[in-house]
Amino acid sequence: MAEALAIIGLVSNAIQLTEVCIKVCNRAREYASNSTELPKAFRGLQSCLPLIKNSLEEIRTRVKLKQINDATCKALVPVIEGCEAHMRDLQSIFEKVLPNNNDSKLGSAIKVMLSLGFDRDVKTLEKEISRDIGMLTLHYATDGAIKATSLKELMSSSTEAAFLVHYARNQHFIGRQAQIEELHSRLKDHNSHNRAVLVGLGGIGKSQVAIEFAYQYREKHPGAAIYWIHASDASRFEVDYLQIGIQVRLPGMMVPNKDPKELVREWLCTKASGRWLMIVDNADDVSDFFPDGTTEKAKGLAQFLPTCGNGSIVITTRNKKAGVKFATSMGIIILERMDPFSAEKIFNARVGGDKSATNDVAELLKLLDYLPLAIAQAASYIAENSIPIVEYLEMLKDSEETAMELLGEDFEEPGRDSTSSNTVATVWAISFDQIRSKDTLAGDILCSMACFDRQAIPKDLLTSTLGPVRLATALGLLKGYSLITQGKNDHVFEMHRLVYLATRNWLRKNGNFVTWAEASLQTMLQKFPSGKHGTLDKCDLYLPHAQAILACQALLHREDVSKASLAHKVSLCLQNRGRYTLAESMAQNAVEWRECAFGKEHELTLASESNLAFVLGMRGKYDMAYKMHTKVLESQERVLGPDSLDTVRSVGYVAEMLRKLGRYAEAESLHRRALDCRVRIQGEEHVETLSTVDDLAWVLLEQGHYPEAETLQRRALAGREKVLGPVDPETLASVSDLAIVLRKQGKYEVAEELQQRAVNGRTKVLGPKHPYTLWSKSDLAAVLRKQGRYDVAEELHREVYHGRREVLGSDHRYTLWSISDLGSVAFDRGNIEEAENLQLQALKGRRAILGNEHPDTLTSLSKLAMVSRHRGNLDAARNLNQQVLSIRKRVLGKDHPATLSSAEDLATVS
Repeated sequence: MAEALAIIGLVSNAIQLTEVCIKVCNRAREYASNSTELPKAFRGLQSCLPLIKNSLEEIRTRVKLKQINDATCKALVPVIEGCEAHMRDLQSIFEKVLPNNNDSKLGSAIKVMLSLGFDRDVKTLEKEISRDIGMLTLHYATDGAIKATSLKELMSSSTEAAFLVHYARNQHFIGRQAQIEELHSRLKDHNSHNRAVLVGLGGIGKSQVAIEFAYQYREKHPGAAIYWIHASDASRFEVDYLQIGIQVRLPGMMVPNKDPKELVREWLCTKASGRWLMIVDNADDVSDFFPDGTTEKAKGLAQFLPTCGNGSIVITTRNKKAGVKFATSMGIIILERMDPFSAEKIFNARVGGDKSATNDVAELLKLLDYLPLAIAQAASYIAENSIPIVEYLEMLKDSEETAMELLGEDFEEPGRDSTSSNTVATVWAISFDQIRSKDTLAGDILCSMACFDRQAIPKDLLTSTLGPVRLATALGLLKGYSLITQGKNDHVFEMHRLVYLATRNWLRKNGNFVTWAEASLQTMLQKFPSGKHGTLDKCDLYLPHAQAILACQALLHREDVSKASLAHKVSLCLQNRGRYTLAESMAQNAVEWRECAFGKEHELTLASESNLAFVLGMRGKYDMAYKMHTKVLESQERVLGPDSLDTVRSVGYVAEMLRKLGRYAEAESLHRRALDCRVRIQGEEHVETLSTVDDLAWVLLEQGHYPEAETLQRRALAGREKVLGPVDPETLASVSDLAIVLRKQGKYEVAEELQQRAVNGRTKVLGPKHPYTLWSKSDLAAVLRKQGRYDVAEELHREVYHGRREVLGSDHRYTLWSISDLGSVAFDRGNIEEAENLQLQALKGRRAILGNEHPDTLTSLSKLAMVSRHRGNLDAARNLNQQVLSIRKRVLGKDHPATLSSAEDLATVS
């Protein structure tokens, strides 16, 4: 009867405690599902709670099977009652400080702040609950059967080798053989203590490798005991040490004034423990093992890891710094991402191979960074929801939010800790929180990097005011956690794609994304270079990061001054790199944002609008650019006055568009006005004055005034060489332009020499496909053609055509020039049909974008007349020549070289 009552009392208490435990677990799970992680003080409890529940279920099962006697039942009742009291205290704290779905944002924030005041209470409860777990485990595991009364008796007893690995072997384990072989090699010496540390990013598969190694080690060494220690927090570490003591029936485990961890460590160093392997999993927090301080308490958990010769230890950690402390750098084994072949095998083992989806699988694995956890998570979702791989792929690429929602889907993964989340999103959130708690600067750097592009992030953007040593330490911590990697040189860093997405998601969930995006915007605005000569390489390095910030979702609907200023600077950089399509988009943004911030006629708005018009001109949209430049000029004259340098600059821009539209007389008048102003305001040798001299020379060249154009070009070249140096892009522009003037005058040898210098210089400074480099190559080909070197000329013209089509587009004015030039070379080589087809193609394009009377269009008609004359079709040639001569007299004047040439052409067929 007494036994029955004891059992009833035990079961009743166990049921009550189980109910309370489930409520507390559910409350913690509810909070975690809506946030990245529990407050720091609560995280140790997060792993303890499932252990209590498991212990209670084990007790109830043994009661049903009548495996627990009356004495044990009586002993367990007060333990369970005490545990229930602790759980109810914890439940009360949870309700006070953990936000729920019904709380307002303000209410949630207040609760989070309140949680800080309960740190001490929660830590006390954590210790008590850990002790409760030990008592429950001790009683149901041993049922009062520990008979040994001294360590000496225990040493003389014989026990079967323990295997305290809590995970089944993964039957689908694939790859990592090199790392496992290295573990075997490092731990093969059984006469000394050996350690090896598996280091890698969260989700890289460290625990999976450790599990597989444990089973292989057991097969090779069946007499060795194997112990698995969870090291994610101090409570779990203690519970697992307690489990070892219980397993081997070590006396004194629950004696209040004795530390179970120290008892286990001492026993492991005795002969009674035999040969053993310990796996310490997830030892990420250095402060748990190696805290600062000199007291005994401050020694941390590392003091309980045995160093005796009869055992070896394998440690897994995300933190390379921790790994070095555990086993020095010589003992570290780095786990990198899977190779594509192994990654595909892991995926197919879970989903099944589908040959028709091979390309989709390859793309998916690449997007998942070949990360084992992400692959397993994706495969599980695809299998469970019976969706095609391509559908999952599309969702993953849809948006950052959708990608992280997918990667936040929990799933069952063999060999992962059931008390912690199995998702990519939450696995890294733990790392992020650990870093913020250890090193504020490292956390700040990570937040900042998440707002830039994830690749080739310049160190300059991360520079700390605290000095290089402090910065190096912070970056070392991030590299130690494998969250960032060193780039091709010491000055750039990169983030894995999924780490990048997870960091941004972490910032978003914590409500900090906008704050950090704004801070990164200010940093970029301050450091983004001007785009002038000498800064172009830096422009190239910073450009993707500036674009990432401007496209950032957190700032998407903000039309502020800083965004506008950065967009303006980026547009200038893109122009100087010849990337006119992107430059136009950025310039358009700058105009819109500055209009919103300042109004339409503010000088900064007008500067951005002028810049947009300039880009339109470079893209060959001359009519649109002319109208916009004219509008800006009118506003600047009214707002800033006629002598403002911005106004003078716009005068020159309007003149340039008139020149490109073939309106040479108007263009010359405006260029002379701009030059007079610049000489008066800025002086003869100012770089902008010299630029205007170059512009005036061009319009004179177009009108056939070659000697005066040559004089002005030599003046511009001499001034630029003196002020800017021989290899500045503007100096090289003068070299190229002078060569063109000389070619027009038949001075081919000196023109070739100059143009070759321009090609070489521009290739080196601007790149081989920059529009200005292609311009010089095109004129060099023209010089070679004039000298009868058709093979080389044709090859160069083709290179220029392909470059222009790629960079500028197939319908750009300069691309059409290249088509016409190829037609001219074909004619010179006697390929008349090819020449005709090319000139017809150029004519069609020129009429469409320039009109029927533009000088370029007339050039195409004149060349087609030559083709007709060569074929003996004199009537067609005569009609074309008459048409061209009539228009050129009206547009260019009767004394223009092109007009005189048309008169000669007509005379040959009359």
